[in-house]
Amino acid sequence: MDILLVFRLALRGEIPKIAQEKTLEDKQLARPVRARADHMLALMRQCHKEYAPHPHWYVKAVGTNPNCQGQGFGSAMMRRMNELADAHQRDLYLECGEEKNKTFYQKFGYQVVGAHLVQDPTGTEKPVQFYGMLRPYQRNGT
Repeated sequence: MDILLVFRLALRGEIPKIAQEKTLEDKQLARPVRARADHMLALMRQCHKEYAPHPHWYVKAVGTNPNCQGQGFGSAMMRRMNELADAHQRDLYLECGEEKNKTFYQKFGYQVVGAHLVQDPTGTEKPVQFYGMLRPYQRNGT
């Protein structure tokens, strides 16, 4: 079975754990990756707390198989997620890091509530644009 798309709603404050390194070489290779990830996760926690302090659903991950992109699967999933949030009177909050993703989410009612240019703490990678986005729930589908 092919996975066409996936989304995950997370409990507030839930952040993924980074895999444990097994060998000294793994630890050395993982150090800059971990530094970047820790830096980004800290910013995500801070933004999540600041931009969505009220009851809401956190859209932790959204993805569509690259072979299935552009066929409406992601849009259908977003519409359904919006319907569920509206039915339960919950705002939706997410973070994204690409302009095309920001534009995609805006089509479904998400508003940019914060934007940050995130510097790489190791100084080896280019800065990354990061957006916090919120979709207020709609009463009666309006």
